[in-house]
Amino acid sequence: MRLLQILVLFFPLVEIFSQSSPLPPELILRPWRTGGEISGFARMDSGEKTGYGGILQVPFFLGKEEGFRISILGSDRDSLGKRSSEFGLGYRSPRFILFGFQIQLGGSPEKSPGLHASFGLHRAFGSLDFLFRKKMDEEIFGVLLRSGHESGIQITVSLETIRRNDGTEKEERISFGFVWSFERISGDVKIGETGEEPSGHIVLGISPFYKTLYSEKQEPPPKPKTEKPKKKLPSLSADELLSYGFSLSESLSISSASKEEEKIFLERISSLSEEKRKKIRRLILKKERSGL
Repeated sequence: MRLLQILVLFFPLVEIFSQSSPLPPELILRPWRTGGEISGFARMDSGEKTGYGGILQVPFFLGKEEGFRISILGSDRDSLGKRSSEFGLGYRSPRFILFGFQIQLGGSPEKSPGLHASFGLHRAFGSLDFLFRKKMDEEIFGVLLRSGHESGIQITVSLETIRRNDGTEKEERISFGFVWSFERISGDVKIGETGEEPSGHIVLGISPFYKTLYSEKQEPPPKPKTEKPKKKLPSLSADELLSYGFSLSESLSISSASKEEEKIFLERISSLSEEKRKKIRRLILKKERSGL
């Protein structure tokens, strides 16, 4: 129910979008967050006023690493009167022997629609994604490299080549940034260059499903099984056995066996007669009662 409410609130934002302007790959291919994402961002591009937007990421994890996600991104009107939006459906596989893979397909539901597709590999030490976007008037090829996130901070590097269909010279963009996360709060910063002008963005958000996934009481790890101490009988001396009428050889043998575990001792005396076993039991009972 909570998920449906979030989607219902977010979808009306997309319907008002018209023509799209290029969005950086860091905003389209978001880091995979097990707690999802609701973020706001500010974009600074050359020749344009600062633009603002929002990101929604809803995960459906099947295991520790494997899962699907739905992502929705919307950006407000920039100085050229354009608005941008992107939908994406992604899948991330668990890691096999060397790598796991991740893919995303999506597009822009606008008057000038566009499509995007990505394929990437991921390991504990980072991920590498290749992104292709096709629009009516341009094609964009991108590469996005992210470091591992065990420390809570990721370093990112991206490279894009934009080819426009009007015959103008192709444009290349390179940018650097970092992503951080602390429990349910996260953010990222990107600084790059478009032409001769600096560009970048700042993102700040939360993981709305973090509590659901992580605040449940963790079951304590099972305690290691400890073997029960093996029962031992009171040790019997040769003199005590001699006083009960056993021969010297029997006394020495029974005395030696009494120092072993109960099971071994009983096996050793099983060959004796019933009368002698009764004598041994009486002697053991006497010593147990006296605490010797």
